[in-house]
Amino acid sequence: MALDRRRSALAARILHAVATARRHLHRAAGAVRMALVGMAPAAAGPACASGPYAVDDAAITPAGAGQVESWMSLARRGHLWILLPATTLPRLPWAEWTLGFDTGRDAGARATGLQLQGKFLLSAAVEEVGDWGLAASAGARLGLDRGSAHDVILNGILSFLVRERLLLHGNLGWTRLGAEGRGALTVGARAEATLVPDRLTLHAEVFGLQGFGPGFQLGLRPTIAGGQVDLELVASHNLAGERSTWATLGVAVRF
Repeated sequence: MALDRRRSALAARILHAVATARRHLHRAAGAVRMALVGMAPAAAGPACASGPYAVDDAAITPAGAGQVESWMSLARRGHLWILLPATTLPRLPWAEWTLGFDTGRDAGARATGLQLQGKFLLSAAVEEVGDWGLAASAGARLGLDRGSAHDVILNGILSFLVRERLLLHGNLGWTRLGAEGRGALTVGARAEATLVPDRLTLHAEVFGLQGFGPGFQLGLRPTIAGGQVDLELVASHNLAGERSTWATLGVAVRF
């Protein structure tokens, strides 16, 4: 039972990360148009992106564009590696699609799986101070381990541009933990601040899964290669109720 609970917690953390691992830059209207044709825009606000953070933002990749994200989280008790290619089709510019792979170990419990997620914009893009954005996502994780269960997650997303360099994100969702045969609420909030425009952002978040203690993450995101590549440097605590400290290194490439 303890092993099943650890495996379920790890799978839930993976699914939550997958459901929120999305990339999109917040831009002024003219800059957004430039991004769509592959030019390097100048940011009007902080970068609006999720990466390895648990709290998602109300934005998606530009129509016709793609990205690949990957990160590794390490702790004494285990590790987690995630690979997430994603794209937004030109004929469905309001929907982003992701097919990903994950593998990890937590206190001896292993979990490996495939995921599929759709994320859907419900409002206009956040572009100016005072703007807010709404989105929703639905995802599923297919466990590949012997005897592993499948999980699903639904998530409602709100983003608000408080100041020129400060974005706030809030999430409220529900997940079904297949290994435990029960549903659980998910909730989280994240602050995203630009320290150096187009170069460096700071992220801080708190999030929770019903039945587990709250988790915390703090990280820096340097942006290089003319805005096409992000690096992730994140410190985390209590990712899935395990009371451990994790270090995450990641990268995202847009094309």
